[in-house]
Amino acid sequence: MFIVEEKFRFINGKSYMESVAKALLTAKEEIFITDWWLSPEIMMIRPCDDENYRLDNLLGKIAVRMSKKKFD
Repeated sequence: MFIVEEKFRFINGKSYMESVAKALLTAKEEIFITDWWLSPEIMMIRPCDDENYRLDNLLGKIAVRMSKKKFD
């Protein structure tokens, strides 16, 4: 389980979302997401024009990687 250490303090959404994106990319088994209203098109790393950093694309990439690992 990824837990943000006590020493990290986020002052804006940019640094928080980048940290979450990095945590997602290091996931090994499961990802749990809780949110009241989640927009899958949100860019996790900004500013960036690379569509790979959209939440839905990141999760898709991770799902493919995890399923390959599970069934190999």
